[in-house]
Amino acid sequence: MSEATGQEKTRQRRSPDEDAALWDRFRGKPGEDAKASAIHRMKIAGSAPDGFGLHMRAIIPPDELRGEMLLQGIWRIGMDRLVVQDGVAPWSQTLPSRHFADRLHRFDWLADLFTQEEAGGDRARFLVDD
Repeated sequence: MSEATGQEKTRQRRSPDEDAALWDRFRGKPGEDAKASAIHRMKIAGSAPDGFGLHMRAIIPPDELRGEMLLQGIWRIGMDRLVVQDGVAPWSQTLPSRHFADRLHRFDWLADLFTQEEAGGDRARFLVDD
């Protein structure tokens, strides 16, 4: 028992300068965002996922008629309707309602556009890249 207390007494504590040097190493650069500090980078470091573990099936099947209308520039979402010229993205226009804007930006219409074979795929690429 006396050996254990003797070892505890001989264990040295860090000096304040050593503590400061240790914290300097982990706190990051002065003025750096706290979320990007060295400690945060250590916390978020890890392997990236290989891919999705689950692919959702389409709850509502794509609508071929709606895909044809989208190719013609007729965007009907809910009770609202927007007609755009060929080569113009719908979000570059004033949208009829918040509901229309929400559904448009969720890209739910993309599956309908893909029912139109090559032309639908080309239009989808144009709209997504816009």
